[in-house]
Amino acid sequence: MRAKKMFQSNKRLSIVSLFLVMSAMVALFAGVSSMARATPGSPGTPEAPVIIYSEDFQNTPSLAPVNLASYTGAAGMTYSASTSWLTTCNGEILAFSTPNSAFTTSNCSVGNGGANSGTNLTGAFDQVRRMAYALGQLNSATDPAINKALTAYTDYGNLYANPGAGLIQLETRSPIVLPGSSRRFVISDVDTAAVNCAFTGTVQAKLVFYLLDGSDTRRINQTPINVCTDSAAQQFTPPALQTNGSGSLSSGVVQAARIHTDRALLTQTTSVGMRMVNEEGGGYGNDNALDNIQITDASPKLDKAFDPATVLVGETSRMTFTVTNTTDLLAKAGWSFTDSLPEGLLVAETPNVATTCSSGSITASGDRLQVSYSGNLDGGQTSCTLSIDVTSQIPATYTNGPSNIVSPVGLRLPADASVTFAPHVPSTGGVRNQTINYVVLGALTVIPALGIIKKFKHKRA
Repeated sequence: MRAKKMFQSNKRLSIVSLFLVMSAMVALFAGVSSMARATPGSPGTPEAPVIIYSEDFQNTPSLAPVNLASYTGAAGMTYSASTSWLTTCNGEILAFSTPNSAFTTSNCSVGNGGANSGTNLTGAFDQVRRMAYALGQLNSATDPAINKALTAYTDYGNLYANPGAGLIQLETRSPIVLPGSSRRFVISDVDTAAVNCAFTGTVQAKLVFYLLDGSDTRRINQTPINVCTDSAAQQFTPPALQTNGSGSLSSGVVQAARIHTDRALLTQTTSVGMRMVNEEGGGYGNDNALDNIQITDASPKLDKAFDPATVLVGETSRMTFTVTNTTDLLAKAGWSFTDSLPEGLLVAETPNVATTCSSGSITASGDRLQVSYSGNLDGGQTSCTLSIDVTSQIPATYTNGPSNIVSPVGLRLPADASVTFAPHVPSTGGVRNQTINYVVLGALTVIPALGIIKKFKHKRA
């Protein structure tokens, strides 16, 4: 009887021990199940570029004209320009509702004193205000009459004036620090308007964005911006003005559009400046206005996932990075990053690297602790992937996130992603060869569970 009782006691202990092992495994998987299910982002779904610099020229105390060289933006930015773009009705920030009386305090009033100078100059003052109104209409402003814009309408009375081609119409004076203080892909946008587009046989404004990138001045848009010919342009007819009653009525169509640069540029530094050059200063090339200038971060985003998210120790999981473009879908060439794996996680001995990225490269370090990635997104391409197999000999849950990404270039970092390497079911002396069943816990992949426990055979006393 004592032997039987001892056997029953040992049997209960074996069952309890095995139950505790199984319970610990269940707790392990339950604790990480939400992380294993979580999607770090929306891989393959482009998001809009993020604004990192913006100027709407609204930061003036009244509707009185303010010269660009004296203006300070809401974020503290100040500006400069070539001298000829700051005189003779150029470089004035004003609105349609800027009063007629402000003519004498604006640089539009500086003429050559000729017989027709007063008439011509007030006409210029009227047209720059009408362009500001059209830009308000373009953005569906509640009151376009109070929308302010940076305007130009070179006039010197009855004497023709030409600011000159290829000169700076606007330039930032302070550095624009990039997100994460890292290199980014940037694009530029501007609302621009022009009057006199209908007059043929003369030049029109051709605007080019430049990036002040360290010691280099780099052109962003390859094709100059010409609102008179751009397919996105709309025609508006702001109210007519006639500041000088003896002069002609300023009226007619103003053409306006929001125009994006035609390429994304990967910065060489972590803070930049912006310059806008007008390649055509003569003719009607100086009859234009600018508003809502932006630089946006169009860097692709990274997402990371493991498949499967739960495996046994010694097996492999597929680690995949998805590089997703922004909604502009411009080409993004030259991005790169290095992934430093959490301690205990290794690149598999047979890594099975694969990529759908143009010029994609995946290189594991000799110790299998780091993986370096690089590649391009082609114009119009939504996303691409880079994959490699990883493994571990240590049962644990491994979380890989932004802190694991080393030296990112031109990319937004991923959220956390996790993979669990589960222990094999332990063998005990009281358990014979068992059939291992599998249990599915929530959204987890299969987890090994205990099989049927056989009775011990014993001799009667």
